[in-house]
Amino acid sequence: MKKNGIVIVFSLLILISLILTGCTTISDQNEQNKNSLNIYKVKLTSIKPEDGDFTIKGTTNAPEGAKLFALPKNHTDKNLFQDGNSNWVKVGKNGKFRGIITSFYAIPGQKKNNYNVVVGDKGEVKVFAATSVKDSQENFDVPTKIRTALKKANIKYTVFTADQSLIDQQAKYDDSSSDKSDAETDSSSDSTESAIKDYQSVSYDDFARHADDSDYTDKSIVISGTVLQVEKDYDTTTLLIFMDNNPDETVMVNVDKDNLPSERILEKDNITVKGFACGTKKYTTVLGDTREIPYVDCNENIINNGH
Repeated sequence: MKKNGIVIVFSLLILISLILTGCTTISDQNEQNKNSLNIYKVKLTSIKPEDGDFTIKGTTNAPEGAKLFALPKNHTDKNLFQDGNSNWVKVGKNGKFRGIITSFYAIPGQKKNNYNVVVGDKGEVKVFAATSVKDSQENFDVPTKIRTALKKANIKYTVFTADQSLIDQQAKYDDSSSDKSDAETDSSSDSTESAIKDYQSVSYDDFARHADDSDYTDKSIVISGTVLQVEKDYDTTTLLIFMDNNPDETVMVNVDKDNLPSERILEKDNITVKGFACGTKKYTTVLGDTREIPYVDCNENIINNGH
């Protein structure tokens, strides 16, 4: 009997050891998942228009603390998913999350409506979670490693549709935010209307000096130059061009495939670009140096003037 008791106690110790080892392994695995780059699918349980944007709720198998991303088809270098206070949206307990997606970028307005969003307009957005992304990622820029990993992940687009409630909320929000002095209101209205209808020519010096100014961001501009580099990435193309054929005046341009001309753009082509001024971007030169240059998000079909 004593021998049997010893065997039982020994067996219990082994069982406890296995359980603890298993828990440690699971914990280690979860920690490893957080620190390594992984892309996770999400399930959106609610898409609700609110204050002119979309409030999103969902669940995912991504570990707690993973970052949420929303990349629209026409603007893949910026993460649109925020918590309403310009912070990253993170996966919470039990894989749940909640955040806001800016409808302005999620659903691009059509040219025939002066780029205003109307009822029935649609936008395609890839929503997913990812690990190994720093909180300090500047201006919600999407790291290149995320965009590269996304190519291999089977993440499908979610279609967002503008209904009457979204349009009404946008109008209500615009009215409330423009409740200023008459002079300020008139000035803002004229500026917005001009930005939508007209693309302003800018000098490189003016663009480079004021690219990050709040009143310069999203300004509608037109530039021309010679193509230095063409880089295709997923469903967008990144161009480096010399404005006015000057190698000291380099600008980066992001182009959605729908805005590319029918013929391929080649190095040394002279092109004209219409789009939004979007601050600056960093890139590495062939000599390994890092440069920060003005950045344009192309908004209309590129005009290729040839060599």
